[in-house]
Amino acid sequence: MPLAKSLIMKAADANKIPARSALAIDRDGFSKTVTAALKNHPLVTIEYGEIQEIPED
Repeated sequence: MPLAKSLIMKAADANKIPARSALAIDRDGFSKTVTAALKNHPLVTIEYGEIQEIPED
């Protein structure tokens, strides 16, 4: 997995905490890292709000 260099693995690596041989992460730091990366990506738009119904089309 580390060879994949994905956003998720980079965020996990940046927020890892000691856990013997397992990969354990600080969940708050991890979510902040992923959210910041998505907010700053030029091809990603984040919209906040509530969906009242799912459109049929």
